[in-house]
Amino acid sequence: MNKEHTGSRQKKPLIGTQEASFILRVSAMEDYDLQGRIEHVGSGDFQTFKSYGDMVRLMHNKVEEVGIPQSGSILRKWS
Repeated sequence: MNKEHTGSRQKKPLIGTQEASFILRVSAMEDYDLQGRIEHVGSGDFQTFKSYGDMVRLMHNKVEEVGIPQSGSILRKWS
């Protein structure tokens, strides 16, 4: 995947736990890393990702954005 795509589909009403629900479409697995598209079910927003780390970061940011605190989750990186 060469280009990064973002967008939004028509907003859906939030029901139950849709605030933290995602649809993942994995389109490639190169060099043992995932590539594909992630869609937030509640808002219809979507974005492409080029690695597992990108996918996790996108999910983390979206659930923070919709108001589900992720204080128990820490994204760690090498110092």
